[in-house]
This record gives sequence, structure tokens and C-alpha cells, in this order.
Amino acid sequence: MRGPNLRADVPATGLYFPAEGCWEVTGRIGTTRLIFVTYVTKTAV
Repeated sequence: MRGPNLRADVPATGLYFPAEGCWEVTGRIGTTRLIFVTYVTKTAV
């Protein structure tokens, strides 16, 4: 007897970039990958 596939979620707590500008971020797990591009600017704290 086989049950359903297990699923686990890990929430991101944040991404911190060392400088302003255009960044491409790649996440990989096994043979799957996620790529996103973002433009980072400074904000007032």
C-alpha cells in the first residue's frame, strides 16, 4: 500500500542584497529550479 506524496514548505524569512541594482536569483532543489530577476533600491528605515 502506498500513501500520498509528502509535501514540506519552508517559508522564506527574507533576502538581503549587499548593493542596489539588478539581481538574478536562482533557487534549486533536485532537478527543479526557480529563477527571478528583481531591481533593488535603498529604502528609508
